[in-house]
Amino acid sequence: MVQLLSARANATRSSRVTAILILSVFVFLTASPLTALEIPGEKVKANTDRVLSSIRWSTNLESLRSRALSEKKLIFWLQLVGNLDGGL
Repeated sequence: MVQLLSARANATRSSRVTAILILSVFVFLTASPLTALEIPGEKVKANTDRVLSSIRWSTNLESLRSRALSEKKLIFWLQLVGNLDGGL
């Protein structure tokens, strides 16, 4: 009886795995290829300027720590090497 239940459980598990594999192959074969979205440079610059202008930047970590502590907020640390105005 135990062997019969074990065999039945293995068969059910095997059929589930087979169904998942078939579904995965179907989704992979029918999915449309990803295409890159081209956005004009002027629009990227305008969007970047809009986002960056809405952030309150600080260059003094100590004053930022005390302000974050008093407002119970986290500090977002961004450290970059290089010139933001240049290319990568």
